Amino acid sequence: EDHEKHFTFNDFFHLDAIALEHEGLNVITMEEFLKRKGVTGKLKSLRTGEVVKPPNDETNWNGKDPAKLWSYLQKVGKYPDGWEPTSCVAVIPSSDDPKHVEELNAMMAEIKKEGPLPDPAKGAFDGKPTNVDASTKDRLRE
Repeated sequence: EDHEKHFTFNDFFHLDAIALEHEGLNVITMEEFLKRKGVTGKLKSLRTGEVVKPPNDETNWNGKDPAKLWSYLQKVGKYPDGWEPTSCVAVIPSSDDPKHVEELNAMMAEIKKEGPLPDPAKGAFDGKPTNVDASTKDRLRE
């Protein structure tokens, strides 16, 4: 059977709907970001301060090996102190109610108590991904 092999964030997270619900949250695609900021020379190396453009001025990475894109983004992108892109996860609570943030934090604490987390880099989910309809806790564990 011919199955979809490449997905975007929007296949899993309905960011367009989130943007409509939250004033001031403007969502653009990676392609649009690279067109606006990357190929126009508006992104600079955090180390040298020199302009760095995307590899081959490519903006559409759909279906392509993203390794060069991730390497580029690491050169020009910032993230909060303490954020480790390979070991942190970003989640969006179901509302701005602080209790929903507390629920997510409690869920993660519970997952960590259960033992070592599965390591996707070592094939922990190869051939057995977590179902998209699984519980929040199961999805967070993955």
